[in-house]
Amino acid sequence: MLGHSISSRRPDLDIREPDNVVAALEGTTHPRVLVTSNYGWEDRYIDSLSSGDWVSTVGAGYDNFPLTTFSEANITFTNSAGVNAQQVAEHVFATALSFTRNLWTYREQQQAHDWTHHGQTMTDFAGDTCCIIGLGNIGEAVAERATAFGMSVRGVKRTVADYDGVTERVYHAHEFRDALADA
Repeated sequence: MLGHSISSRRPDLDIREPDNVVAALEGTTHPRVLVTSNYGWEDRYIDSLSSGDWVSTVGAGYDNFPLTTFSEANITFTNSAGVNAQQVAEHVFATALSFTRNLWTYREQQQAHDWTHHGQTMTDFAGDTCCIIGLGNIGEAVAERATAFGMSVRGVKRTVADYDGVTERVYHAHEFRDALADA
C-alpha cells in the first residue's frame, strides 16, 4: 500500500490507512495535522479532531470536506490548489497533440515495422477555438497554452465578474452550451 512505501522512506512520519486514522488521532496530543487526499477524507474523522488541529488535502478540490464544521470547531483546513496545474495543462496538450498528429497510428506502425506513409492527415490548433470548462488554476494554465498555440480561447466559470486571465471571453456556468458552440 501507499502508506507502507512512504513510511519505508520516511520512518519519522506516522502513516495510517483509513481504518486506523481515528485511533491514531485519539492517541496523540494537540495540535495535530491530518494530511489526506480529496477522496481519503471520511466524516468519522471529525469527532477525533479538536480546536487547533489542521486538516490538509494534497489535492485542489475540497467538495468532500465539511468546511463549515471545520470553521466552527477552529480546525484549520488547507488544500493544494494550483500545485499541479502546469503538469496537468501540459498533459492536456500532450494528449491533444497525440490525436491531432495521429501519434498512436505511427506508434502502431513502428511496432509493426511498417515504414510506409499511409497518408494520415494532421491538423493544427492555430485558428481553432478552445473552450475550457472551469477557469481555476488548471483551466487558466490550459488557456495560456492554448493561446500560445494560436487558438481562440473561451472559458466557463461560476463567477465571471472576477475573472482576470488570458481567456478572450468568459461565460457563466449556465451558458456553457453557448461557450461550446464551434469549439
